Parts: sequence; structure tokens; C-alpha cells
Amino acid sequence: MPKIPFSRAFPDANPEALDLLERMLTFDPADRITVEQALEHPYLKIWHDPADEPTCPQEFDFSFEEVDDMDQMRKMIIQEVSDFREMVRKPQQTQQQQQQQQQQQQQQDQELARIREAERRRQQEEEVQLQRQLEEERRMQQIQQQQQQRQQQLLQQQQQQQHLQQQQQQQQQQHQAQQQYQLGRKGSISIPSKHFRDQDQPPRPQENLNGKSHDLEGELELGLDGRR
Repeated sequence: MPKIPFSRAFPDANPEALDLLERMLTFDPADRITVEQALEHPYLKIWHDPADEPTCPQEFDFSFEEVDDMDQMRKMIIQEVSDFREMVRKPQQTQQQQQQQQQQQQQQDQELARIREAERRRQQEEEVQLQRQLEEERRMQQIQQQQQQRQQQLLQQQQQQQHLQQQQQQQQQQHQAQQQYQLGRKGSISIPSKHFRDQDQPPRPQENLNGKSHDLEGELELGLDGRR
């Protein structure tokens, strides 16, 4: 497969940048430009300050790049790509874990909110039920009070009726007693005089002791019928 020059792929790029890129991407490590050479390249020379370069106490070992076997080189490239992909995916995995944690937290918050809402509804239902029970108890108390008042009114009416009946009975008894008394008096006064002439009783000893001068006083004392 023929090699396509970078100048053809990027015709508008800086020629010095293309030259540096081509040297850095050389497949053969022996022909590849080193870091020191790259820093001395005209494209980076204006940006390179040797006094500002960091120092490393230990040199890096790039001997693993000196490989002559193509299969081993292929495995190394695959391993580097795999390691690179793993390194790139770490932030994504961390982000996914954070998202999962956030989702779990949201689910927990939603579950907690659902439990609180259910508890609030249960308390409202209990309050409504308690209010209904209190209203029912008050209604029953009112009914009992009304029944007691009616019973008391009926009892008072019965007592009043009994009292009136007793008064009427007493008045009737008094009236009957007065009538009997009046009838008795009339019977004792209106005695026929013939009865005294035909059935005259003998004089009592008290009357026999009195003289003739006391006959009028004896009659006034003993009465016409001769009885006390």
C-alpha cells in the first residue's frame, strides 16, 4: 500500500509542523525523532525554553520498542491500545458509577417520599375516622339526652296526672263526707213529735234527782229527746 504524504493530506498545514509530524510518526524506531531532537526542531524551537524544562532523576527505558518480531510488535500494539482504551474508559466508568449512585439515591428518595406520603395519608384517614367516631358518639349522646328528657317529661306528666287524680279523689271524698254530714244532721233534727209521744223513754236518775224548779234547766241541758 503506497504511503500518502502528509503534505497531500493536509495541504494547508504548516510545512514545519508536517515535517515534525512525519518524523514523530516514523514506524521504525531507529529513524524516529527523539524528544530532544523534537524540541530542537524549528517548529518547536520558538516554544522550547531549556531553563523551564522539568528534570527527571531516572531515565525512561524505551528498550521495549526495539522489537524485530512482527507478531510480538503486533501484540504490543494491541496491548497498548487495550491499556489506552481502559485508561480512557475509567472516567466513563466512574461517571457511570456516579450516575448509578445518583439513580439509587433518587430511588431511595422517591421511596422515602412515597413512604412519607403513605404515612401522611394513613394519618389523615385515622384523623377522619376518629372525627367520625367522635361525631357518632356526640350524636348518640344527644339522642340519649333527648330520650332522657322525654322520659323525664313523661314521668313529670304522669306525676302531675296522678297528683290531679289524687286531688280530685280527695275533693270527691270531702264532698261526699260533707253530703253525708249534712244528711246526718238533717235526719237528727227533723224527728216527728209523734215519735216522742208514743215511745217516751223513762227518766234517767239524773233527771229524777232534779226538782220541779230545775225542769227547764234540765231540758236545756239534756235536750228535747232526753239524751246527751
